[in-house]
Amino acid sequence: MLKSERPIIQFTPTTTEVILDRVSLVGLLLTVAYLTGCWASLPERIPTHFGVSGTPDGWGSRYMLLLFVAIPIVIHVAFGYLVRVPHIYNYPTKVTPENAERLYSLGRGLMYWLRAEMVLLFALLCWGTVRVALEQAEGLGPWPIWVALPVIYGTVIYFVVAMFRARGPRPT
Repeated sequence: MLKSERPIIQFTPTTTEVILDRVSLVGLLLTVAYLTGCWASLPERIPTHFGVSGTPDGWGSRYMLLLFVAIPIVIHVAFGYLVRVPHIYNYPTKVTPENAERLYSLGRGLMYWLRAEMVLLFALLCWGTVRVALEQAEGLGPWPIWVALPVIYGTVIYFVVAMFRARGPRPT
């Protein structure tokens, strides 16, 4: 079935989706509030890149921290649009009238989870970067690689596997 032939289904957000939406929004607002609150005390030169160990290895203007707000805003808005149009996604299996609702629901769930995870990741990176800039910490540590990446990849793998399982007829 071509994407243009896929059924368009209207969804009411589930409780989980509403919670994830709020988590994403709160993460974004907390990042803005935190950065606003500490902006005056930030030095002009801050760490802008960290090595695998979490030690800063690149430096730049404190205005680079605004990316920790700009990028999550783009993520929040873009994913907010995407959850409304699950019929345009690329699915790992064929979409049929029988499985469309299940696949769309899983696709929407993936978008809600990834949005919340990425916005929170940027909030934590902003907090860690500011701590290093204010000399309250020596680096971020290895957590972005050992925690954040497995969470994001784990979410994608979970939903892709669920989509493969949802491709067949609904169990009776």
